[in-house]
Amino acid sequence: MTARPGASRAGRREWTGLGVLVLPCVLYAVVAAVPQERAGAATAVTETSAEIGGALGIALLGVVGTAVYRSRVAGAVPAGVPAHAAQAARDTLGGAVAVAGRLPGRGGAALASAARQSFGSGLHVVFAISAILSLAAAAVTLLRHLRLAGPDGEPEAPPDAIRAGGLVADLSTGDLTAAPSPVTRS
Repeated sequence: MTARPGASRAGRREWTGLGVLVLPCVLYAVVAAVPQERAGAATAVTETSAEIGGALGIALLGVVGTAVYRSRVAGAVPAGVPAHAAQAARDTLGGAVAVAGRLPGRGGAALASAARQSFGSGLHVVFAISAILSLAAAAVTLLRHLRLAGPDGEPEAPPDAIRAGGLVADLSTGDLTAAPSPVTRS
């Protein structure tokens, strides 16, 4: 089976975490763009790209969040906390909270608070990265749509394109654009 030119693009779109929102539209366009007897294979490729892209996105953002957490909590461990407790706090938030519960005095509460604040910082960085990637994806989509629009504002369908509902799938490049039209073959 040969890969379609745009097959890997679905995985890259998933990487930003937006795949849950765009997957139904992409799946519809892909299935509409292939012959009926190949619809199952097209759906399988699209779903596999979504799963791989989603897993990679979660893994990469998780690595970033963990790195931020560990760097922030390492500098926020209160004085007087034993080395084993500080190491447990640097490893995971769960480890920090568990060790903090066993520490006497205010040291445990201070360690748990520092770990929670560090974890929150990691989440903020991950959310910021996700927002930036989402805005970049929206800007690229908008620019591609504007570039593909003809003088009358309607998207120009390439010669090797299939119109399906409100979408135009360019079979030569794998691009997908919005265009109100009935299901027809250009």
